[in-house]
Amino acid sequence: MPYAVEMFFDKESECKIKDIWQRLYDKDFCSYLIESGSRPHITLSVLNSILMPDFKNKLNEFIKQRNAFGISLGSIGTFPGDEGVIFTPPVVTKELLEFHRDFNNEFSDCREAMWNYYLPDLWVPHCTLAINVPKDKISGAFEYVLESFEPVKARIEEIGLVEFRPVKHLACYKLFDRK
Repeated sequence: MPYAVEMFFDKESECKIKDIWQRLYDKDFCSYLIESGSRPHITLSVLNSILMPDFKNKLNEFIKQRNAFGISLGSIGTFPGDEGVIFTPPVVTKELLEFHRDFNNEFSDCREAMWNYYLPDLWVPHCTLAINVPKDKISGAFEYVLESFEPVKARIEEIGLVEFRPVKHLACYKLFDRK
């Protein structure tokens, strides 16, 4: 099973995203995010395999050198293809790109296991609002989100290591303000 390194939001922002998940679930557009045990997040990297506990220890050391930071989720998008994804991307900032770059530099020894979509210069940072939406429902789900979406000012406060499908939270590390 693959592993994801995910950036988690402050509790208030997480609740706002979970509310969107719940409304999409209630309208029968997307059940996976509610049923999976996932948390709202922006994926930093996905890897086909990792060496435990070495990876967890290295991730913990990486996080100790990083600060929490703010982001803005202000638009809605979708990816082409059959996955049926609706997302909200963060406004790309120098801080977000540096965090991603620093992670990839620190874990360059894992490059062969990393999914290409999450590598520098290919990464499209996003918070998934719906996934596995059937093609015949994607436009309705998109319109539904668009009608009620309000921009979210969030903070990245935790980094998690997750095994997925099914989702299994393996570790979570708190970011602090050390400035």
